[in-house]
Amino acid sequence: YEICACLVGSEMCIRDSAVTTVCNYLGADYNAAAYMEQGYTAVQTMNMISGVHGISLTGITCEKALSYVGEGSLVIAKTGEDEYIIITAYNSSEIAYIESSSGSVKTMSMNDAGKMFSQGGNIYVTYYK
Repeated sequence: YEICACLVGSEMCIRDSAVTTVCNYLGADYNAAAYMEQGYTAVQTMNMISGVHGISLTGITCEKALSYVGEGSLVIAKTGEDEYIIITAYNSSEIAYIESSSGSVKTMSMNDAGKMFSQGGNIYVTYYK
């Protein structure tokens, strides 16, 4: 299922931060976090951007999620109980991402990423234009 709209506390803030970052990147002219706080899902919030269609991807492989990055889209991935990252790039050995909780840009090995995404339930949100 989609990154749940029923999350509370710090998880809500971190999830909202990831969605807001992606929406801002896409040119949103509204406060995405405010919509998320009102109960809108990440996909619904992305869909309000002209020409953007948010999509929820649950249970897909890491490789399939990365194919969206390869096509030029950012991908939000759940990585743990209250952690989300924004995947920005990858190559054959590692991924580059933004850590939602800190805004830090980091890299990790493809093997570690696959394990981390599995621990997060293989829950991703992205978009297409």
